[in-house]
Amino acid sequence: MTEQQNSFNHRVHNDQSGLANSVVQAGKIFGDIHFHAALSESPDYPYEPGYEDDIETPEPVYLTVEEFVTKRFVPMYRRVLGDEFRWCSHWWDHAEAIAILTGLWHSWETMRLQPGTGMVTWYRDFLYPLLPIMMGPNGPFAMCSEYEHRPVDEALCIPAPDGYWDIPDRSSESVTDGQD
Repeated sequence: MTEQQNSFNHRVHNDQSGLANSVVQAGKIFGDIHFHAALSESPDYPYEPGYEDDIETPEPVYLTVEEFVTKRFVPMYRRVLGDEFRWCSHWWDHAEAIAILTGLWHSWETMRLQPGTGMVTWYRDFLYPLLPIMMGPNGPFAMCSEYEHRPVDEALCIPAPDGYWDIPDRSSESVTDGQD
């Protein structure tokens, strides 16, 4: 393993938030070109296609988020649906749910490879904090039931007027030291 790879692994294990780094590590596992392209602009992102450890990277258990949801998430993490928890059979038609489930999938694939407490850490840091948000009464499935898909209306968003975000040119202003 190269020094850069060791440094990356050290950062992944020592990062308190864990989510961003775990998802980056998961991106390496999946070889998702779009995922890498989006992150490649970061100076701290060490992945480049053709990294020598790509060959040694374990294959993911689930190849798509849909496979993770249908074969792992739904059968394993079943809740009584109603007031506290909601689910939509058209989960794939809710962008926020896709984002959360993709994050759960990527982090699950990464954490399953961690010896000892990897999976319990996944439950504590990823699944249990996100489950009540995604399946809660104000989450992406708020208007749906298991048997009825009712998408939430998109909020109205009016663009700011032209020039609203422009930064004023201050090059002509003189800097004073507070004395008049």
